[in-house]
Amino acid sequence: RSRWFESSRPDQKASNSFEAFFSPYPPVVAVDETALVLHSVDIVQRLTPTQWQTRREDWIQSVLQTEEIAYYCSGPDWGSAAAQTLHNETNAIILNREESWVVLGQSLHPELGWILHPREAAWGFASPMLGSDDAMNARLLADGLALDDVEWNAVCLSGLSKALVTKITDELQSSYRIVCHPGIRFQRASLQGGVDGFLSRRTPRFRKNLRRSQEEIHRAGITFTSCQPHAKEVPTIWERIQRVEATSWKWAKNDSVLQNEPYQAFYQALLRLAASRNALHVGF
Repeated sequence: RSRWFESSRPDQKASNSFEAFFSPYPPVVAVDETALVLHSVDIVQRLTPTQWQTRREDWIQSVLQTEEIAYYCSGPDWGSAAAQTLHNETNAIILNREESWVVLGQSLHPELGWILHPREAAWGFASPMLGSDDAMNARLLADGLALDDVEWNAVCLSGLSKALVTKITDELQSSYRIVCHPGIRFQRASLQGGVDGFLSRRTPRFRKNLRRSQEEIHRAGITFTSCQPHAKEVPTIWERIQRVEATSWKWAKNDSVLQNEPYQAFYQALLRLAASRNALHVGF
């Protein structure tokens, strides 16, 4: 589900669309490269990108523990590729408390000024709020927005579960104007038991149609190959992807995403990032 929230800060002039009511912020203490917000006995860490990389495995575990999100799009490759190629991201806002994380990009919008958003904000698939405790995630966001060195006029969030939307609203509605837009639903198929397990959970009609399609493919002489390329092989893989895409009906109608230069750059960056950690799988 992709849901978006928008709000304004009290120390910035609000636009007509972003009026807000606010309560006082908690005190802020700056220590070296990490900012600390004192909120009861809790401590919020703001990490630099370098510090974030050293704790990447902890962060990935929090991604996998977050309910009802798109795991891959909220993970290390998708957001970084988008930040590099699709958004004019000037800074990464990385907040952590225990197993809760908030990871946002910061960009300058021509009308709104500084906005905070998921590092991938083109489709809205990525969740910037990660961890199994929705209440703690919402509190971490609230404390992060109060940091003096985090400048923003509006915040956009996407890829959130319905439960987390509720917690964010409860945490922030007394201080900010919150607007929630309807999102999308996604379906995730279970691969428990492998291919046989997947097919056992499908209808007889589904299995019959699949067998018919396989027979047609076999008669046509079509074969499929898969590979797990290394980083140095990415340029060759990318050229092959483009050749396949150029034969598609979308390409013929000038409607292919790969006919857009920023998205070409995005997918090339995505391939490089995934290959660099031996996580790239490509099928033709």
